[in-house]
Amino acid sequence: MSKRIAIITGATGGIGREFTRLLVEEDIDEVWTVARNEKKLQELKKLYGEKVIPLAKDFAVLIIKPSSSCSCSTSPIKPKVSL
Repeated sequence: MSKRIAIITGATGGIGREFTRLLVEEDIDEVWTVARNEKKLQELKKLYGEKVIPLAKDFAVLIIKPSSSCSCSTSPIKPKVSL
């Protein structure tokens, strides 16, 4: 039997936090909560239990590297994100 996993980005506030609250009550094995603030992610785990898997990541600084078979530039591409 495969695991049922939900992945929520922006999980520590607003809609993401509400999705976390709702999904831990569903028949899902793990709820992966993704956000920048590790302390707030740990608070979610304490609040909702072992089903919550906190992942501290900042997708705004993600660096995308093209594959070796790509005919494009070989230098990394940094997305331009305005916050």
